[in-house]
Amino acid sequence: MSKDEDKAAWVRQNLPTCTQVAQDFKNVFGSVSMVFASENGHVIGKPFAGDAVKLSETLVGPMVVSNKNGVSNGRY
Repeated sequence: MSKDEDKAAWVRQNLPTCTQVAQDFKNVFGSVSMVFASENGHVIGKPFAGDAVKLSETLVGPMVVSNKNGVSNGRY
């Protein structure tokens, strides 16, 4: 097993939620790099010093759009 494979296995084992979110983004947007992640006391990378979005402060899930009368059509 290479050093990169060992690192990837460690990330999957210790940051399972971060890994799943990154995989979901990759499935939708293509190539994704996890440059900073923190979960259950494990940290990788360095926090970004500029403007960013914290997933812990973000609702992740399907977006339901209302029509012009404010009635949801259950679609996104």
